[in-house]
Amino acid sequence: MRWRASAVLHGTVILGSFIILFFSIGGFFSHLDWRLGWYGHPRPHYWAAGVLACAWFAWHEKWGWFMLPMLGIGINIAVLAPFYERIELTDEVGRHDLSILHLNTNRGEADLDVLDSFPADVLFLQEVTPGLEARFKNEFPDYEVAISHPLTTTQGVAMLIHQDAAIEPELMTVHHMPWYNYRPLITTRVRLNDKRLYLMSLHTSRPHHDHADAFQQLEIDAAAEWSREQQSFGSEVVMVGDLNLTPWSTRFQQFLNSSHTSDSMIGFGIQNSWTAFVPQWMGLPIDHAVHSKGLVVLDRQTAPVEGSDHGLLFVRYTTTE
Repeated sequence: MRWRASAVLHGTVILGSFIILFFSIGGFFSHLDWRLGWYGHPRPHYWAAGVLACAWFAWHEKWGWFMLPMLGIGINIAVLAPFYERIELTDEVGRHDLSILHLNTNRGEADLDVLDSFPADVLFLQEVTPGLEARFKNEFPDYEVAISHPLTTTQGVAMLIHQDAAIEPELMTVHHMPWYNYRPLITTRVRLNDKRLYLMSLHTSRPHHDHADAFQQLEIDAAAEWSREQQSFGSEVVMVGDLNLTPWSTRFQQFLNSSHTSDSMIGFGIQNSWTAFVPQWMGLPIDHAVHSKGLVVLDRQTAPVEGSDHGLLFVRYTTTE
């Protein structure tokens, strides 16, 4: 009986190793089928499962099978390693910095007290409801509401500016990208170290079926076009929000290329922001801040928030001289 149980477990580990390898490779071909995009997201989990599989085969001295999970581990390490490559800051950085905090409030259910531990110049809130907007004055006594567009759905947004922030927001606008999209997106222009900087609170659809996946691509393409347009006039750009994508997904990498931006998480390790139903180290990073080349990331953190299925994202930028 013990031998039979061991044989079943051994077969399960072999099958699991094949599945992990298939998904690890398939994630690079998400343009062929939207499901491959989903399967390619949990690469850190594939890496961890591969390590356990290698330990099993080594323990039982099944060296022929040992290389199967090792191949999956190698693929996923190659994808994840760049996020841990520290970036050395040069002396040519701006005198002042700009801190941004983003939070998906889970339709106003999030416990906002944790935001006190991350004082920021700009707050971008998503899933803002009319009920949450009515609490702004009590919840954020040190902030002024720059623009708010609450909705009873998951698409409401707001931007708040700290009273002591050394910035003056200009041209605050609610955009729809593409133009027929019901979801509002906030954009604003500020000055940072004599450079013109455009900020966007970006929230894209969850690609849980083929039509939603196609529409998310339209949203991503429209945001990338907006970014290129601002940069063509000499402005810097930051887009921050819940993108419902992991940073190693093919679509996100294409977004970086087409928007002429960089991922703020590079050099800070993998900082998970979703989902609150598991410990943070077991989650995935789907809340992002991307920026144009004239900006430098000084600090980046995520933290869990009670009442929300997303953690907060805090990023501090300055300009290159």
